[in-house]
Amino acid sequence: MIKKISFIHGFGGNSSHWRWVADRLSPGFDLTFFDLPGHGSSDVIDGPHTIRAAAEAFLEELEAPSIVVGHSMGVRIALQAADIAPDQVRGLVLVDGSAQSIPAAAIIESFYRLMMEKGYESFCEDLLAGFLTHGLPRSLRRELLDSLLDIGVFTASDYWISMAHFDNAALESCLANTACPILAIQSTAVLESVGRGRVYAHEAPETRWSTLLAAEPNVDVEVLKNIGHYSMIEVPDVVADLIGSFVTELQSTRIGPDVIPTDGRDISASAHG
Repeated sequence: MIKKISFIHGFGGNSSHWRWVADRLSPGFDLTFFDLPGHGSSDVIDGPHTIRAAAEAFLEELEAPSIVVGHSMGVRIALQAADIAPDQVRGLVLVDGSAQSIPAAAIIESFYRLMMEKGYESFCEDLLAGFLTHGLPRSLRRELLDSLLDIGVFTASDYWISMAHFDNAALESCLANTACPILAIQSTAVLESVGRGRVYAHEAPETRWSTLLAAEPNVDVEVLKNIGHYSMIEVPDVVADLIGSFVTELQSTRIGPDVIPTDGRDISASAHG
């Protein structure tokens, strides 16, 4: 059976954000793409949209054990899924994750203050600018902004609050409890501030997230220099190559019963192509 790779997008994103990576991965891989509840083609759910609820929804759609790739908020959901159902997650690729150390109450208070002062659209514009997206074409920045706006302020509030609580209460234990191999692809780092300011990862001081990753023996970290938060869009050839190499390494170490394809990936196309 072909090894599955399942993709989880981030806050205010959708499954189409992986399309450039998908184009560059070997056709031998069995790829699946998940729209989080309240995002893309997925409906909102009854009750709050939380990291755990999203992970449970993802696992309900997962038809077989899989390598799971998550971006940003999707990193948290991937880790939560691995904690809930470790037999279903054979490996994790964590694309530009982060971990706030600020108390959840301060993060939530800041979010609501920004909503009152600026409104949701301005919040999204500032958030996107803070993701170091200036390396992307204007059309793609517009697409990312529209995707953020599409989820609406109520769904966004649910997830933002849940991320704050998850980072404070669950992220560290989920990472520590995950025994499968993990590849972290890091391009930016969140500064220790309520404003969630970002810098390039290779220029960043040590952060809570980098410290947590370094403490786990099953984690390998790849740092991409001068690349913004959406590395799978900005340099999809690089991200696809790293994912493919990670899967091939899992095959060589014979982790799990599935057969993982080893045929090459075409990474010669330019980014965004």
